[in-house]
Amino acid sequence: VGIALLYLHIRLILTHRLKPLKRLTEQAEHIAQGNYNEPFNDRANKDEIGMLQRHFKVMKDSVATQVSELDALNGAIKERSKELQKAYKEAEQANKLKTIFLHNMTNQMIEPTMTIRDNVNTLSQYNKETSEESLNQLVDSIIHKSQSITKLLSQMITATEQEMKEEKGGEA
Repeated sequence: VGIALLYLHIRLILTHRLKPLKRLTEQAEHIAQGNYNEPFNDRANKDEIGMLQRHFKVMKDSVATQVSELDALNGAIKERSKELQKAYKEAEQANKLKTIFLHNMTNQMIEPTMTIRDNVNTLSQYNKETSEESLNQLVDSIIHKSQSITKLLSQMITATEQEMKEEKGGEA
């Protein structure tokens, strides 16, 4: 009977003394599963296990802070990534519009350029039989078509200058 009582008493003492270590182990496993923000059961033991628990709590709090900071940074990076993707799509669209604009402008220059070429060819084959009136018409046509080309080029230059001003305004 005495041995049984001694066994039960020793078992009760060991269970009581190992309970903080068992709680610490359970909490470590819980944290290892990624549960950083849950409260930490900290009993103010004055022994080595109590000291270990306090250090473990400090470490858990530090990890929880760093994880929350990483989550915040990750959110900010995702937001900026979305903004950059949107800006990239807008830039692509603007580039397509610019290409269409330039293509349209150069297509509009083809007809006046061809007319000028033909008129210059006609003038180069000038002979005395050609009337002065037809020569004046050719020269007027060349001047008119040249002015058309000059006007289109001026529009292109103005558009380019305006785009450059907008880019400088956007950088500031």
